[in-house]
Amino acid sequence: MNNTFTDTLWKVEKMLDEASQRAANIQALCNYGEVREAYRESFNLTRLAERIALHTRKLPVYTGHPQAALQTKYIITEESNIKIGYTEEGWFSIRLPLLLPKKNSDDADFLKEMLYPMVGRFITEHRTTGRIYGPVILIFRHVYSEDFPERMRRDHDNVEVKALADIVTLSLLIDDAPAYCSHYYCSGVGDEERTEVYVIHQDEFITWLTKEKTMPKEGVTLHVMEKKT
Repeated sequence: MNNTFTDTLWKVEKMLDEASQRAANIQALCNYGEVREAYRESFNLTRLAERIALHTRKLPVYTGHPQAALQTKYIITEESNIKIGYTEEGWFSIRLPLLLPKKNSDDADFLKEMLYPMVGRFITEHRTTGRIYGPVILIFRHVYSEDFPERMRRDHDNVEVKALADIVTLSLLIDDAPAYCSHYYCSGVGDEERTEVYVIHQDEFITWLTKEKTMPKEGVTLHVMEKKT
């Protein structure tokens, strides 16, 4: 096996050992009632897990197999648990099974690597009406687990949304200029943490605000095809 493969595998092994130790530390903090410290340390474990994922995705490619990159993309898509589709009202939506990282964090890189091709493929396979004409509102709904302490919820201006907004713009919108596209941020409570993104026309914003108050804890149902009107 080539040196690049073995060197990367060695890095993965070292990071897995570190991840195991960090997980044990978090468990100990929880046992001693140090919830705030456990919360902070969990972000370090999350960052480490993302680095592990990035390195392991490269391993098949380093073997030299001609189909490795394509097969890896399929695996990422299948295991990501990212939902893409349309609400009952016809609003395009993306649901990520995680909260977005803090602003100016390198952790947003995985979004570009994983989500952009997924959205592009979905649009190619299922959308029939072309790009969305505006003016539109791009909504970011940060959903926290109902067990999450309210004091630990983040300010909206500290959350990294640019990578996700760029992906939606490139895939769906005509333009993201202020006169065409506005942003709206809000937080909600659900059965588990996640990030929901909606693309709606500005004249439907009041309707969305009304429906947001009664959205189910598990999230609204998303359909593969846009509802015909």
